[in-house]
Amino acid sequence: MSFGIIDQGHRIKTPLRSLFPDKGVDKMSASTTAHSGTHPDKDWQTKNNEFRNILDTTGAHREEHTPGTYDALKPKSPAQKKPGLMAAQIMSTPVHRVAEGTIVHSAWERMQELNVSHLMVEDINGRPVGILSSKDILALGPDSTLSITNYYSQKIIVGSAHTAVAQIAACFIEFDINAVPIFDHNDQLIGIVCRSDLLRLIISGAHVESWA
Repeated sequence: MSFGIIDQGHRIKTPLRSLFPDKGVDKMSASTTAHSGTHPDKDWQTKNNEFRNILDTTGAHREEHTPGTYDALKPKSPAQKKPGLMAAQIMSTPVHRVAEGTIVHSAWERMQELNVSHLMVEDINGRPVGILSSKDILALGPDSTLSITNYYSQKIIVGSAHTAVAQIAACFIEFDINAVPIFDHNDQLIGIVCRSDLLRLIISGAHVESWA
């Protein structure tokens, strides 16, 4: 799985491009709730826009040549692309959570305490049902006594441990979002990749292939 969609705690089969508009088309908002962390009335329509596939390939096969034969004159096959970085290599873990119904001010204090910009929202059964961003809180006011229930993002784009970092970067740009939670094959939350993770990657000098 490269990307999936979770809507109010349930994985759905709706195509990604039908729910999340690309950047600059219709601005997303937080009551219909996709995790861009902007204003509440988000419109989930978008133009057809496919991500290109990031191919994981191995190095080129080494061929043996006998000196003085025509084999030495044969054109060499182009070197194949090395596999790029995957989400598991840069994701932040553990993912910090907040209970659905928490007061905005309390959620903000938790973010400040943990020095994070996103919290996964969980229901009474501990199931992830959405994501709350610092932008969501700042739009309401950090001292707000409102519940986060109507303001966190309930529709979220999620990835797997094997989702290419280049694809996640493209997703941030294409859909104007700031975080992609990472789930395993059992739909268990195992990490999160934020824009800040990509910035740290760049600062550290690591190379991210195939930026879209």
